[in-house]
Amino acid sequence: EKHGAQGVRLLSDIDDTLYPNFGDRRQWALREGFYPGVVEFYTAITGTPPPGRARITLISARPEDRLGLLEAHSGSSLRARGLPPHTILSGSVWTLASIAPGSVGERAVEEIGAEKLEDFATWSELMAEFDFIISGDRTQADHVLAAEALALEDGRVLAGFIHDVGTAPIREAPRLYYNATVLGHAADALAGGWIDQEGLARVRDAVLRGREAGAYPPELRGALDSDLARAGDLLPERE
Repeated sequence: EKHGAQGVRLLSDIDDTLYPNFGDRRQWALREGFYPGVVEFYTAITGTPPPGRARITLISARPEDRLGLLEAHSGSSLRARGLPPHTILSGSVWTLASIAPGSVGERAVEEIGAEKLEDFATWSELMAEFDFIISGDRTQADHVLAAEALALEDGRVLAGFIHDVGTAPIREAPRLYYNATVLGHAADALAGGWIDQEGLARVRDAVLRGREAGAYPPELRGALDSDLARAGDLLPERE
């Protein structure tokens, strides 16, 4: 079938994209939950899949085990946290070693990004009926993957949304967005036509609940206020 016939499939990293782990050492108060608004943002992009189908694929730098126990454990844990139906693609032991704290250099980031791109190119051939949006962060080369994938000639990658955490050099590309909060992603996605105002409103409301619960670290207050103001400009006034 023509690509995009079944809509958008979201390709997402896990650590420091769904919740803080390897690279995001700020003091979040998430109580084992996701970054505020992540579930609502992903649902706004993919819609509600048919029963038994997944429109979210998680790409992990954690090592693959032959029995699939890691994938099974991660999947049940993420579902328990509220993530919609999804599948998981594992990485390699070398990749995991490369993201250990203090070991990531610029060369390693480029190599990890190239490995993820190769995996994506192979895997996406099995998903010819979908277009793709990539979500990740700068701690595990997801921005390199997204920049290179956006440059592929088939045009199947629509956009990339990067959680702006980590020290790796930024890679610029059209339709590649860096934000400190998920709400910033949602505002850019609305402008790009990948979600609607209702989706942005749901993300905004989730972020507001997170702020009221004290989930955000102090250093993100300025970025959060800015993204809330930007979302407010894009949404109709509440009655």
